[in-house]
Amino acid sequence: MAVAYRDICCDGLYYEPDIRTERATFAMSCFWGPEAIFGVTPGVIRTRVGYTGLGTVANPSYKNIFDYTETVDVEFDPLKTNFDKLIEIFWKNHDPTVACTRQYMSIIFYHTPEQRVTAEKTLRREVGLRARPIKTQIYPAKEFYEAEYYHQKYFLQKYPYILTMLDIKVGLPIIRSKAAARLNGYVAGYGTPEAFEAEWRRLNLCCELVEFIRKTIALNYKKPIGCPPY
Repeated sequence: MAVAYRDICCDGLYYEPDIRTERATFAMSCFWGPEAIFGVTPGVIRTRVGYTGLGTVANPSYKNIFDYTETVDVEFDPLKTNFDKLIEIFWKNHDPTVACTRQYMSIIFYHTPEQRVTAEKTLRREVGLRARPIKTQIYPAKEFYEAEYYHQKYFLQKYPYILTMLDIKVGLPIIRSKAAARLNGYVAGYGTPEAFEAEWRRLNLCCELVEFIRKTIALNYKKPIGCPPY
């Protein structure tokens, strides 16, 4: 059972659901952009970035990643979305034909036998659709080491005003917050203005903050900030 975390926003509590969730874990080159993409996806509750995969040394860091891979871990509500939908986002939002170093590999980490079946089925489909060989690997989910705090909700951290208004501290609070996950995707340009208008009341954001985010979305939408190519 996921734990509810709440912080004060303006004149009330913003929404942090306390529901049973499931996980999906993907490596898609750099992890900043994928976290923002998944963060604003319908049904996603929380996101975090970190290091996992075939590494053998405990407690990797960005400066000493060893043989791990940059990864995004997605917590989602199975009543509102599912692994099949999330894996389609995985395929559509990076180039799985690029040969990368271990740090930036394309990998699907499955948490259940059902996720493995879906991963293998979609991989076979993509092989048939693409002219170049697919480099994506499929592995069972391993221990996930959270990345340093400055990597978490990387784009949202560029807007300290939002974090101040939400009273979200950089650290565990920004990792655990649904509001931070959603807004990270919006300010990075991945969420539509229409989607934000449909959602901000459920997040219980105050009007002053809503107006600021609207202006930010207007600047960034359709020119989303992502990771550099590798």
